[in-house]
Amino acid sequence: DIQQAIQQTRVEGVALLGRPDSRMRSFLKTNYKKIIYTGLNNIDSEFDQITCNAYLASKTAVSYLAELGHVHIAYLGERKNEIRYRGYWDALSQLALPLNRDHIINTPLSTEGGYRAAARLLSSGSNITALFCANDLTAIGAMQAAGELGRRVPEELSVIGIDDIETCQYTTPMLTTIHIPKKEMSHLALTMLLDRKNQQHGENVRLELPCRLIERESCSYLYE
Repeated sequence: DIQQAIQQTRVEGVALLGRPDSRMRSFLKTNYKKIIYTGLNNIDSEFDQITCNAYLASKTAVSYLAELGHVHIAYLGERKNEIRYRGYWDALSQLALPLNRDHIINTPLSTEGGYRAAARLLSSGSNITALFCANDLTAIGAMQAAGELGRRVPEELSVIGIDDIETCQYTTPMLTTIHIPKKEMSHLALTMLLDRKNQQHGENVRLELPCRLIERESCSYLYE
């Protein structure tokens, strides 16, 4: 049990990598005064926070696909309390692109999740020409499924992810993605936690780092 392990360890501060649920947030607030959260979704807690705007990352990804001429863009990823899904939905709406719920597949953010979601979508006779995947692992699984179903990437199907993990450079084709500065986020989280320990700041601090598009080979112009 993670909570028991924390209680049995003499820890002065906690750095959260990823979103804790409400129960964990309550536990941490009760047991620690030095807490920092880093992730892609803002959380409603009195913690120091270092984030990268996943809402903007999603809109950047969808807008890029639209610039390439894609109209029918699917979403593969989690939906509940997920800002990446909201960014996808709002981007389609603002770009006046079709909002088709059949093109939204709620799936775990994993290679297997992406594989299953893409296989389901591409086997349904859907007219989608591009997949926006909520992270790179999901995108890698989706590309594998597309290949097995005879859909060539990017000639017949464009795929984009979020994160820019190292594996993106070793997929075939190499994965286009939105770079999230996780190394810098982790470094700043540690720095801020030490700063809090040394009583250098008292007010809660929120820092947001920028994301950026990394163009590789998994997206192309749509020619009809």
